[in-house]
Amino acid sequence: MDKSDIEIVSSARQQALETGKPVARTYDPAPGAGTTGKRSLRVGPPVPAPDREGFTMCRHIHTDFSIKGVEGKVRETALICRDADGDDQIVDAALR
Repeated sequence: MDKSDIEIVSSARQQALETGKPVARTYDPAPGAGTTGKRSLRVGPPVPAPDREGFTMCRHIHTDFSIKGVEGKVRETALICRDADGDDQIVDAALR
């Protein structure tokens, strides 16, 4: 994943958090990306999670990301919570 991919994944994740619905996107790589295959991502709907100290409205969210022609897939599970300013923060994340 390059910087452009990370921005697109972040935008899709935010959309899923705001709407409560899954988000799927397929797009071409940015110029200069190390691979040429189309990218696919799916962000699952947010699932409520227990709040963490200093945070509210915690949710687990799962993201699957793949590049056509590249073996394997990245799956991230993140815990995203609201901070005191009302901004969503990734509190914990794990790649599988």
